[in-house]
Amino acid sequence: FRDMSAADKKKGLFAEINNGRMAMIGLFSVLAESAVPGSNPQYKILNIDMPTSDVDIMGSVIPQLTSPFALKAYPVLAVCALVQQQRSLKN
Repeated sequence: FRDMSAADKKKGLFAEINNGRMAMIGLFSVLAESAVPGSNPQYKILNIDMPTSDVDIMGSVIPQLTSPFALKAYPVLAVCALVQQQRSLKN
């Protein structure tokens, strides 16, 4: 980042913020579909079978770790967090 111009830094920050927003929209789309099957028609159109959640994932801060949905979701979220931390340490 040291070699980047101010305009390039501003453009990169704008892209990073928008990527984060899209990631949040995607995550909440998956959570909503798991809580209320059929709430996101794109999954049906694309023939994606989303596992349903047996816990109130939208209302609880920490869902039960024994939930089949949580067992599949937590490792993915953990890897994403780890990759993001590694990327931030390099910069």
